[in-house]
Amino acid sequence: MSRVIGVYGSLRKGGSNHPRLRSRGAPAVQQAVLKIPGRLYSLGDYCCAVPLGAGEDGEIVTEIYEVDERTFRSLDAMEREVDYVGLDTTAVGPDGIERTFIVWYRHTVPRGAARVDGGDWVAYCRSRNQRY
Repeated sequence: MSRVIGVYGSLRKGGSNHPRLRSRGAPAVQQAVLKIPGRLYSLGDYCCAVPLGAGEDGEIVTEIYEVDERTFRSLDAMEREVDYVGLDTTAVGPDGIERTFIVWYRHTVPRGAARVDGGDWVAYCRSRNQRY
């Protein structure tokens, strides 16, 4: 069985946690890069996504991957350790295809977090010469 997930921070290609998308040496299969509704916040070395509330706007650049069940369980455990919750998310990509996948969110903005304008963690880190 496989799962489809959306990643927006250190799990993105080139990120410090991207190798976690491999299981038994098999890489995850990237399906798309698209923007999802939400707000992205910097926590210093990491980021978090927060779902939009009523009347709020924002987008998050997200890479969509298909992973095996073992990899999914490992990622889910990692995210839950820091109070992120996996939620089904649906978005339409530039190719017109609607996709449903799991994204890990925080329900509230952590104290001291800074909004990432544009919702792109990789661009944000590169603009600060920061590893992601």
